[in-house]
Amino acid sequence: MFFLRSKLVPTSALDCAAALSALPKLFSGELELAQQRSLRAHLNTCATCKAEYVSQSHTAGAIGRDGRVGRAEAERVARRRRLAALARAGHEPRPRLWVRTLVVPAFLIVLLARQQPQEVAAQVEAQLGSYRLGERTLAAQHKPQRVQRGDQLHTDESGLLRVFDEHSELRLAGAGSLVVESPAQHRYLLGVGRFEARGAHVFTTRWGVFELGHGELEVELGASGGRVLLRSGAAEFVRASGACLLAPGEPLELGAGL
Repeated sequence: MFFLRSKLVPTSALDCAAALSALPKLFSGELELAQQRSLRAHLNTCATCKAEYVSQSHTAGAIGRDGRVGRAEAERVARRRRLAALARAGHEPRPRLWVRTLVVPAFLIVLLARQQPQEVAAQVEAQLGSYRLGERTLAAQHKPQRVQRGDQLHTDESGLLRVFDEHSELRLAGAGSLVVESPAQHRYLLGVGRFEARGAHVFTTRWGVFELGHGELEVELGASGGRVLLRSGAAEFVRASGACLLAPGEPLELGAGL
């Protein structure tokens, strides 16, 4: 039978230069067990190297009983200590480059977003009968729906439609249709129907554009003609041949010859 005998490897003595160069490896856990024994034996007999060990251990962070600290942890502890020292001295650390790179564009985006005009939340509802909003059919019992650019609205003979926001109101009585061009600017493309507007509006028709600055306007459009009456306020009729102001109480007849 064969027996394996283990031999104790004697601990080799270190000089001060070798001990000091091995201290960083001790904190990062790179020293083997035999090298750790040699270094600790030297630290127990050399006051100068022991003092350097204590100084480096405070910089790298708390040292465990086995004398090992990971490199990443040592760097984090050292970084926190440097920042704490700067704070105590009354100096603020300079922000990193990536922080400055992100903060400035984010500030500009927020500033531009606040300067952009907000789209007015115009709504539509049926006060009588029902209406079609795109492909949906909604009745008077439905809550008001928000309208957007490009929405098409249709009513039947029994319908009374109301498109409104906090500044203006447009009513469509009976069978008719319209297309929302811009809720924010109160711009609408009018089809056939009887319309009543209050507040600033812009109406596009086959005969031209009616711009109501303020007041109330009645518009009745058919397949071959129509009639526009300014009840109060100021309005303008713009067409290819020029523009003219509408006089309150004087109806403007629309037809083939206009």
